[in-house]
Amino acid sequence: MLQCGFYWPTMFKDTYAFSKTCENCQKVDSGQNVLLYNSRLYLFPGKLRSRWSGPFIVKHVYPYGDFDIENPNNDNVFKVNGHRLKAY
Repeated sequence: MLQCGFYWPTMFKDTYAFSKTCENCQKVDSGQNVLLYNSRLYLFPGKLRSRWSGPFIVKHVYPYGDFDIENPNNDNVFKVNGHRLKAY
């Protein structure tokens, strides 16, 4: 939208709110690439690090929000909660 010359003061806030309510934008299916959220808490105060790692490939979607994802580098498959995933 910026490339077309459109801008309004709350444009980024509005587009973020729309993408969070869009079901197609939030959907993760088998075979799709996703990023995995890793949060690491170290013993040092004030050193909370969080980051997204990946991409990983979704192998299986369970009915209650769990996913089997595969690391394409070494073919390890593991189960994670869907709240820790983001579409790539």
